[in-house]
Amino acid sequence: MASAGAQRGPGESGDAALDWQLFGIAQTGKLDEANDRAGAAIETVEACETRDAAARRRRVGRRGAGGAGLGRQTACALIP
Repeated sequence: MASAGAQRGPGESGDAALDWQLFGIAQTGKLDEANDRAGAAIETVEACETRDAAARRRRVGRRGAGGAGLGRQTACALIP
């Protein structure tokens, strides 16, 4: 049995309106988590693109203007 101050999940309060509110709050929290993951993924890709562009500039600098770049075959080392 839950104590009076305990958190209740959706469907556990016995009050239909409260259950819907709890459900909505729980779903909003999941959306915030998902949005945070998308932001982290974008940051990772941007870091990889910056690193790859710098590597291409270094490689072209060693081989001259006509040298072969790294191309798209490089993998991002930051992705777990």
